[in-house]
This record gives sequence, C-alpha cells and structure tokens, in this order.
Amino acid sequence: MTKIGEDAFSLCGSLTTIHIPDGVTEIGNEAFYICTSLTTITIPDSVREIGYEAFSECKKLNSIKIPDSVTKIDGRAFRECDNLTIIVKKGSYAMQYCIENELKYICHLNFFSYITSHLPILRKVSNLLKRRK
Repeated sequence: MTKIGEDAFSLCGSLTTIHIPDGVTEIGNEAFYICTSLTTITIPDSVREIGYEAFSECKKLNSIKIPDSVTKIDGRAFRECDNLTIIVKKGSYAMQYCIENELKYICHLNFFSYITSHLPILRKVSNLLKRRK
C-alpha cells in the first residue's frame, strides 16, 4: 500500500491512534476527516503528500510531527484542528505551510545536531567545573 485513499477513515469516531506504515507516500483527501477521537498519529518519512482536508476537524489531535519528506500539503489539511501544534523541521516545506496558513508549529531539533553545535560551550562549562574542585 502506497496511498491511504480518499475518505478511507472519514467519520471514524472511535479511531484514537494511527500509525501510518512505512512505504506510504500519500495521505489522500479527507482520509481522516472528522475523526473526532483521534489523538495520536505517526507519519513516516516515506510520506510525500498530505491531501485536502486529510485531518480536518480532528478536534482532539494535539500534535503531529510532519517529516521533512513531505513536499505537498493541500489546502485545509488541518482545518478546525484548534488544539493542534505541528512539529516541523526548521526550513522545511511543512514549516512554510504552517506560516502561510497561520497554524501553530514548533521546530524540532535533532538531538545530535544540538549537542554537536553546543559541544564547545559544554566543554568550557565542564572545564570550569573541574577547576572549581
């Protein structure tokens, strides 16, 4: 399966968690439209497209991480997801989509990149602490 089809899980009120399998490249239009109990969804790096109103009116969805492999998000994909914060990679298409559509988002950091970029500072702090002993 490479695509979750249009309306595949629409109006599925008892659906709470979705783990999209690796290999899926597209989430179709209204695939999870009005899944009122949906709280958790995992999108793999294989996904490239999120369709029109794919997650619209999933009112209990609090956060979703959109991998930087996603290069197309159709309009209103997250319409009326009032409590949603989208987790994106800085500079990604998803981040730009959030800005253009005035959606709440935060940028995630790759832990290794964070530590590596702050290594000189951490070494200085470590050396200062050693001198105090």
